[in-house]
Amino acid sequence: TVEAGFMTKDLALLVGAEQKWLSTTGFLDKIDENLKKEMAA
Repeated sequence: TVEAGFMTKDLALLVGAEQKWLSTTGFLDKIDENLKKEMAA
């Protein structure tokens, strides 16, 4: 998830000021989405 560019603000700031970031809830939702995709494959 992080490697695809989806991360929380604390990690995004390490990448750079222009990096987009997700709230904690948004990040967990994205992890859930990615996990469901992987489990279905």
